Amino acid sequence: MVNYYLLEGVPAFFSDHWERYCEFKEAIARSFAVHPKTVMLVGSGRWGFSTNPDKYPQVFDEGTQRSDLDVVVADPTLFDRAWRELCEHEMEEEPKGPALGDLKRRRNMLYEGRLDPAVFPIHMKLRREWGDVFEDLSTKRWDDGAPRKIEAWIFRDWRFVQRYYRKAFRQILDMKTQ
Repeated sequence: MVNYYLLEGVPAFFSDHWERYCEFKEAIARSFAVHPKTVMLVGSGRWGFSTNPDKYPQVFDEGTQRSDLDVVVADPTLFDRAWRELCEHEMEEEPKGPALGDLKRRRNMLYEGRLDPAVFPIHMKLRREWGDVFEDLSTKRWDDGAPRKIEAWIFRDWRFVQRYYRKAFRQILDMKTQ
């Protein structure tokens, strides 16, 4: 069910612009030397509503601010690069204060098979690259409206993407049955 209904087809945001979705994915893929098939729009831009149980049933673009675009890149080579760089950094420094909280968050994410470069240490090469790419992509008009903030996570592979969103949808379904 997750594969068929949630991870296939054209996202709601690009529903009338299949070619733009392909361009969007290719721009991200080129930036990180991954295949465009490893890139996918998720969240409210894909399904039309937020998959975050804390925001559900918020509909795309019906909140107090314009919705951002959430992306996953499911590529083992990119994930391993990020993980190695992160390990090298964490072996060299002793985190304290807010950095310790980020360290715990990153370690929890690893168990989910995902990483968020936005919480990597500020001086890490991949964090800077990631930030530059998505900051640039966030200035472009991917639809006929204004530019949108784009955020992304790296997943180890598609099994972890499936598990992550299966869990989110279970939480939403559980909320609806209570």
